[in-house]
Amino acid sequence: MRVIFANQRLRDTCASDKAMVREYGAARARKIQVRLQHLQVVETLAELRQLPGRPHELTGDLKGSIAVCLDGPYRLVMRPLDAEDSVVVPPIDWGSVKAVVIDGVYDYH
Repeated sequence: MRVIFANQRLRDTCASDKAMVREYGAARARKIQVRLQHLQVVETLAELRQLPGRPHELTGDLKGSIAVCLDGPYRLVMRPLDAEDSVVVPPIDWGSVKAVVIDGVYDYH
């Protein structure tokens, strides 16, 4: 799967182990690295459902986004993209999504 970051700062942070630990702490940084590795090895979002992290669609203001669990109330949030790199409008066909935009790490409490 192709992974794009929503902004330069997030991309730079996720590219550096030291920056990730500084920003998120050691335990959460490890979980983020694992979830990003999962995204890179799967071909579609449907395959992501077979891996740990409980990927799920969000509702409310973030409808159309997908989250995977990190630790505690923290989630890695992403938006699925279609073949033309446009954000997919719900309902999401998990089997056809081959690219995502990572929006960030959010606390849902």
